[in-house]
Amino acid sequence: MEIPTAHGFCMLIRHDCLRQTGPFRSELYGRGYGEENDFSMRARLAGWRHRAAAGVFVGHVGGVSFGAQRRALQQRNLWILNRLFPGYDALVQAHVAADPLAAARQRLSLLVWQRVACQTAGDGAVLLVTHDGAGGVARVVAGRALQWAETGRFPLVLEPAADGFMLRDGRAGGTCPVVRFAWPEQADDLTGLLRAFGLRLIEVHHHLGHGTRVRELCALLDVPYDRHVHDYAGICPRITLVGPAGRYCGEPDMAGCRACVQVLGSLVGEVDVARLRRDTARELAGARRVVVPSADVARRLMRHVPDVSCEISVLENDSPDLSLQQFAAGCADRPAPGLPPRTGRCRVVVAGGIGPDKGHGILLAAARDARARDLALEFIVVGHTSDDAPLLDTGRVFITGPYDGEDAVSLLRGARGDMGFVPSVCPETWCFTLTQLWRAGLRCVAFDLGAVSERIRTTGRGTCVPPGLPVHQLNTFLLSYARAGHPVTAQSIHDVSERGPS
Repeated sequence: MEIPTAHGFCMLIRHDCLRQTGPFRSELYGRGYGEENDFSMRARLAGWRHRAAAGVFVGHVGGVSFGAQRRALQQRNLWILNRLFPGYDALVQAHVAADPLAAARQRLSLLVWQRVACQTAGDGAVLLVTHDGAGGVARVVAGRALQWAETGRFPLVLEPAADGFMLRDGRAGGTCPVVRFAWPEQADDLTGLLRAFGLRLIEVHHHLGHGTRVRELCALLDVPYDRHVHDYAGICPRITLVGPAGRYCGEPDMAGCRACVQVLGSLVGEVDVARLRRDTARELAGARRVVVPSADVARRLMRHVPDVSCEISVLENDSPDLSLQQFAAGCADRPAPGLPPRTGRCRVVVAGGIGPDKGHGILLAAARDARARDLALEFIVVGHTSDDAPLLDTGRVFITGPYDGEDAVSLLRGARGDMGFVPSVCPETWCFTLTQLWRAGLRCVAFDLGAVSERIRTTGRGTCVPPGLPVHQLNTFLLSYARAGHPVTAQSIHDVSERGPS
């Protein structure tokens, strides 16, 4: 098949083409990167064409020869290429969009997978079905894949693609290439490959992006499946149980849910709430196990799917036998760059990605109130938000920016906070950032809602305030809690609500 340019690690050049085109031009491209592209473009202008031999495989580890200089060389030499051959980038982009090698790449990928399937010993495979996003679900799926690999089963991860599925190797450092399957056109290829691995079990973690495909695939494979519930996408088209008012909806009757969807639309594709819940009920009824992370999730799910039997499996160790100091032992500090120095203000630390459902509006209102009343209160967001500008404009919020997961606890400790705050307005099903705040040694305040309040109450590592507490009362409480340095009783929360602003 024709390609726009050859690749230097694997080129066969006809002697008459080389004689007409001339050798690589090292005087232009220095140590490397781009010289074979330059050659290919000169040959192309001379009437030659470049072909990929789809039946040949050459192993190559890319980006190793030039070390730290790689990026600088790429940028410099790509600029030279485009100056010498205007339209080079457009030519390559058109090739990528057309992707004439897709079928050949698919065949090669399947051969690699099939060879691994033949060579892999153990107790068969487990298919973990998930969405293509990051966050808590991705973290759980990665952990489950590691656990299955340790037991001798091959973890296969299935994510949505535009027209079907994307299958990847779930092992740490897995060697199989990512492979896509159009659905239903390539259903036989996918099911055949899964059976070649000796598929024993399917774990369905999320349907987002899949539509009805996962249920169709499960029916074709006819192997047991477990349903892991990470949010409320199976009963709420908005996923989070947050309504038009921007807070927990209270789970109204069917008419109320329909009115909400009419205003806000659906995030899961299905706009008919009754049909969504019927489909969920059928799926859960057919599952070998329905696994939820907390008792709060089980209770909410059973309100809408009464016949479901849930198995609670916590995602992290929440043992109340460990004090906060013991829980946080051994964690290092790593101050965030540019972190403001401590002043006389009480410092409240918020962790993670703070969007509307995670309490951006609450945080903004609290920061504005702290400025308006000149309270000795400031907020540090270790992470990012959906809209930084209004928060920063208050002068009471500092935002570190996104971080790698392994850096979270050290950055939280480095924030030198007096307390943690989880401002979520949705009933969280778990909340990994709560654990990170605890590991940083911070007691936490959250709204009395969802698994977060359940976990705080169980461990005693913080306290809860009523959802909908007016922001001036919330700030007054945060200030008193931070200064107290110990849990505040339910009576003191009531007292703050009764007193109003101070």
